[in-house]
Amino acid sequence: MLRRVCVVLALSLLIAIPALGAAKADPAKAAKADVKAAAKASKPNLGPWNMIGPFSPSDTAHAFALAFAPEKEPINVGKPCGGQAWTPHPEF
Repeated sequence: MLRRVCVVLALSLLIAIPALGAAKADPAKAAKADVKAAAKASKPNLGPWNMIGPFSPSDTAHAFALAFAPEKEPINVGKPCGGQAWTPHPEF
């Protein structure tokens, strides 16, 4: 009886989660499909690089503790930040 219940549960999982069935049939093929799907879903949209700065601290003791303007505000390359303008650098 317990064996029959286990078989029924296993089959219901394979029906409910098709990826498990595919992985069982050919694990390498299923893994390759997962990698392709993840790469497609997370493909970044790269544009031109922009640079701003330098921002100088009042003294070196605060250089790492101090948050400069680009770290405090959301990045908007069309808007000056901390009194400086973003500069496009397509060569980067």
